[in-house]
Formats: sequence, C-alpha cells, structure tokens
Amino acid sequence: MDERAKRVNLIDEIIQLRLKGYSASQIAHSIGLSESSVQKHLQKAFQVMTDTWRERVLEEIAVDVRRAEQLIGVLWDFAIRGDQESIRQVVKLMERKANALSYSVASRLALEDRSDQTDETTILSKLSDLLLRGDQDDENDE
Repeated sequence: MDERAKRVNLIDEIIQLRLKGYSASQIAHSIGLSESSVQKHLQKAFQVMTDTWRERVLEEIAVDVRRAEQLIGVLWDFAIRGDQESIRQVVKLMERKANALSYSVASRLALEDRSDQTDETTILSKLSDLLLRGDQDDENDE
C-alpha cells in the first residue's frame, strides 16, 4: 500500500472513531499518534467537508437565483400593468433572491478568509465594506 493510501486509511479511521464518540485523546491512544496530530487531521477533514458543503450550497443558491430571475421575467409584464397577484409574487421572488444573494456573499467572504477564526462579526464587517464600496461606485457613476 502506498503512502497516500495509508494516509487516507488513517484519516478515515480517525474520522470513524470520532463519529463513534471517541475523544481526540482516546483516538490518539488507540492508533498510536499524538493528540495534536489527531486534532490536526480532524481539523483538515472538517475544513474539507465544510468547504465542500459550502460550495454545494452556493451552487444551489445560484440555481435558485436563476429560477427566481426567470419567474420574475415571466411575471414582470403583468406586474407593471398593475396585476396585484403578479406584483405580490414578484416582490416575494425578489425577497427570496435578495436573501439567497446575501447568504451567497457572506459564504464567499468566509471562503476567502482562510484564517482559523472567521466569526460572524468579521463576515458582516467585510459584507458592509463590500456594500459601501458598491454604494460609492453607484455615486461615482452618477
């Protein structure tokens, strides 16, 4: 078995033991590694799973936004002619799209920040800076 396969098996074993409820200390003792090594393997595995999950969520958001835009396009002519139900539906779709996009921006900002600690305050601060830059760009265009 080559070194990469051994490493994959080791990480798999660490994850399986953790899922069974073993602590990092118990896993380290069980497989003959240091506790810090086990923790590093768990952190890396968690980061990969988190990034993969986040990317899938962002893909789903992109699909949802495209669908909302298509539905808005279909309803738009009726809404601007004053059809009340079309107006309500367009507003709901726009709210849904805005919520999806705000989550998407926050998630992308978190992906860009590779520090160990990305808290909500940091993400909101970056989002605020991004939005302020967008407002300034709009003012410059006028």
